[in-house]
Amino acid sequence: MHLPCNMVHRIHEPFIFALLVMFTFIVSPLLCVPIEGKTLDTEIPNCATLPLTIHINKEELDSAGNIIRNCEGTFTVNKCEGTCISTLQPSVVHPSGFLKKCVCCRETQMRIRKVHLDECYDSDGKRLTNDRGTMIIRMKEPEGCDCLKCG
Repeated sequence: MHLPCNMVHRIHEPFIFALLVMFTFIVSPLLCVPIEGKTLDTEIPNCATLPLTIHINKEELDSAGNIIRNCEGTFTVNKCEGTCISTLQPSVVHPSGFLKKCVCCRETQMRIRKVHLDECYDSDGKRLTNDRGTMIIRMKEPEGCDCLKCG
């Protein structure tokens, strides 16, 4: 016996609804396992702009690709680091069956910063002085960080 298409949907809808209710109220609370006295759904986001010390090495080359000078320096720059709360919920509307909200600790704004590399050496390894002893480069670094959509 074949049922009309609209009849098949009427039979499946209550079954799907019952599965979602069962998952939401019975299975999903079991997935929140306590970690250090907290549950995953009560974790507090702590995304922040933090300092990071980096060492930069930059070579200056001539038109033939030979090293003219090599400059370096160590600096403190900003980085984004921390945790954010992403969620996954059952959904009858979305094709995958779940509504995903993924957020990551990311930069809200970038700034261009001039950095002076003041340890410069020629191709023989001799330290350079005066104008040749310094190289200015530009680099991007986060000015602020927040929990934003991943991607």
